[in-house]
Amino acid sequence: MRQAITFDSMAKPQLVLGKLAQLNAERGSAALDDAELRALTDLTSSLAGAAGGPAAAPAAALAPAALDALVKALGWPLEAAYPPLDILRLALLHPAGAARVPTISPPLVPSLLAALAGASGAPAPTLVMALRVLCNMCAVPRLHASIGEHVNAVLEAASEHLNAGAHTVRVPAATLLLNFAIFIAGSAAAEEEAQAQILSAVAPALVAIGEGDAPDDLALRLLATVGTLAHSKLGATFVRRLAADLGIGGAVAALGARAKSSDAVKACAAQLGQLLAATG
Repeated sequence: MRQAITFDSMAKPQLVLGKLAQLNAERGSAALDDAELRALTDLTSSLAGAAGGPAAAPAAALAPAALDALVKALGWPLEAAYPPLDILRLALLHPAGAARVPTISPPLVPSLLAALAGASGAPAPTLVMALRVLCNMCAVPRLHASIGEHVNAVLEAASEHLNAGAHTVRVPAATLLLNFAIFIAGSAAAEEEAQAQILSAVAPALVAIGEGDAPDDLALRLLATVGTLAHSKLGATFVRRLAADLGIGGAVAALGARAKSSDAVKACAAQLGQLLAATG
């Protein structure tokens, strides 16, 4: 089975930490104290600098004091939440960080969904980081239960931001749908409702891309999502029927024929088109 796609790198941790310090200075009674800020700084540097990725960071960097400081910062208002969320997406890929996630109060996933709600007014950086946290949770088996309790709501949030957001928001939204498709494809259960929800979100996005000018990363993730579902336990027959109802086949063909599509997108679209057409 394919592995979930993660957002597991931080190119410029000093910028994140600088923003964290700036926002912390504005938090009043909710601010981190000097010791907490140092612990969170060390945590971030260790996670971002580990040669083998966040999971290989020294266990000492994820000491309870550092994780406590991170959880405290996660309680900041939405306009200030993106640096803590940026750190969290790396921390949960480490066993010690993943173990702490289920103990976060209020529960993490409902808090992320509240931030992603259309009426939340969350700024784009917070939306991006909330989606990235959910994407990374899909890659951690011990967190599947936490996210699985809210499947419909998570897919609804991904769909909303896939079809109504800026590109920086749409890419993690598409990635979240792909990660759920990967999870479903390996499930023994017939997740027809979830598959239908994912395909219903992908269809208008594929149409829009075929008619517009979207970068390859978004197009490839959407094509991969449909292809992954076609190879799920339910199989391509179910996906072909639903894809036909949603007009996905035509959207895939249009994307493959688009002059601005890269060779990789054209090849992926051609392969998916053949799969959808050949399965009866």
